Amino acid sequence: MRALTDAMAELEAKATAAKSLYDRGAEATTDDLEQVRKLNAEISTLETEINGIREFEQGRTANDARLASMAKPEPVAIGNAVPATTAPVQYSHPATARARTENFRDPATAYRFGQWFGAALGNRRAQQWCRENGLMQFAMSGEVDSAGGILVPIEFQPDLIANLENYGAARKLCRVWPMSSDTLVVPRLTTGLTVYSPGQGGSITASDATTDGVQLKVDTFATLTYLSNELVADAAVGAADVIFGEIARAFASNEDNMLANGDGTVSYFNRVGLIQAFKNASSAGDLTTNTAYFGGVHVATATSHASWNVITLADMAAVVGRVPAYADNANTKWMCSKAFFGAVMQRLAWAAGGATAAETMGGIAPRFLGYPVVFNQHMARVPAASVPLAYLGDFTKASALGDKGEYTIAQSSDVAFVSNQLAIRGTSRTDIVVHDVGNYSATAASRVAGPVVMLLAAAS
Repeated sequence: MRALTDAMAELEAKATAAKSLYDRGAEATTDDLEQVRKLNAEISTLETEINGIREFEQGRTANDARLASMAKPEPVAIGNAVPATTAPVQYSHPATARARTENFRDPATAYRFGQWFGAALGNRRAQQWCRENGLMQFAMSGEVDSAGGILVPIEFQPDLIANLENYGAARKLCRVWPMSSDTLVVPRLTTGLTVYSPGQGGSITASDATTDGVQLKVDTFATLTYLSNELVADAAVGAADVIFGEIARAFASNEDNMLANGDGTVSYFNRVGLIQAFKNASSAGDLTTNTAYFGGVHVATATSHASWNVITLADMAAVVGRVPAYADNANTKWMCSKAFFGAVMQRLAWAAGGATAAETMGGIAPRFLGYPVVFNQHMARVPAASVPLAYLGDFTKASALGDKGEYTIAQSSDVAFVSNQLAIRGTSRTDIVVHDVGNYSATAASRVAGPVVMLLAAAS
């Protein structure tokens, strides 16, 4: 295992190289884009290595302290006498660290987060534990920056990201771009190279791939909840596990809502999601005028606005047929609500027959017509007119999710003082941009589907 300083130096060098490419903005080439992707993969590997080195060193320090404490037990006071020496209290992961938790990779990580969380809330014992077990931001004081909160330590951020991906469709579908600043221009290839046949001795006509830039600009998103002081005092680890999961669910739900329904207004934090991106492609600015003009929209059976039972396998196959060949790959997935999956996809699968007893008892996996299904509960859950029912395609080619990796937790006992509760605020800094959904044209030959296509309910 190499030294932490060496790994950090390599990380800084690669991050600096990546920044120089990002700073080229719209002038970035396809080679730059490929180099950025390579650097991001190497940076991610380095960050994992650095976390492992830190965890190893923290574990070694804690274990050395544990052995020292066992070798020199704390003197016992007799009567009112004060012991001549007082060994520092050493904390390890006690039996409670093996308690079942839902939102962390293992019980020990949950316990560490519980102690960090308790320290953030002002628990002196937890602050002492943090000082002695490698969570050093509480070594000097236990005060919380009430304005900005305390940044969630990097060792816990993979668990939070994993929960965001577990709960949210957006994280499973969009291309996620780590960001080191508030803005990032992602190069996008708009046209490729042209092949010519120059003939013997002829000159080759030059062609250039053209690119433009997709700009990501993060905003701060926040969520607020309350915990009783008694719960925090009696079950810090359990409370931390619950609040950690709920914050992740709230952020993931917000991202899913922006991806599916963002209409560019303040209700969706000015984000444009899939539905509005399709509307913006239309000369009429909606989904109902000359719907057939959309390259990437299939309208379901005429009475689908009233009942999903009428949607046929032919409707679903038509959606598959509209997905361009370049977007039909390992990343291609459906996105719909769980209600639509059950009422349409599972119904059609059962109707096809041939189900085994095991499938009948165990159910059908969330796949349909060969593609995985990702649930977004902000999409249609009951029949309605002219609403998107499902999407299919390679979302990484149609959308980008910027993540600055800044997650904070702050607390205040003043807001709910009379009810003896703590106000807990979580923040994140992210952005979502949908940048390609195909076109809208009155000329059939000119219609082009984007990398994601839509199944639209019929108008009433």
